[in-house]
Amino acid sequence: TCYSYQGRIAVDQAFDAVHLRAGTLYMPSFDVCLNGAGEGPAALSLRACDGSAAQRYVLTPEGRILSVANRALCLTVAGGMSRFGGGGRPPHLIRGLWLAPCSAQAGAYQTWLAREAPDYVPSRR
Repeated sequence: TCYSYQGRIAVDQAFDAVHLRAGTLYMPSFDVCLNGAGEGPAALSLRACDGSAAQRYVLTPEGRILSVANRALCLTVAGGMSRFGGGGRPPHLIRGLWLAPCSAQAGAYQTWLAREAPDYVPSRR
């Protein structure tokens, strides 16, 4: 769960709202976009933004984030192991993300909520 345990959204949890509405998961503090591997279930990476289908997503009214390269794949929190993050009360957990087949059974790991943080000011590296 991304939450503001520091009293504000952390730079490693923030995607630009304008880009999100346009279909790109862009992290302004790092000047990178979320990149999927294309057609099948795949790990994700952060890369320089290039506008390709592998970096384009659709946020559905139901809260799913679908890959434009393959709309049968959803942004999914990886199950299984997690590790503790850098702080917070309660301590936050870090889990991986990947593109996995959209399914009702995985709904809890494939449902997202976008919120704007008025206190967030991105920094450029």
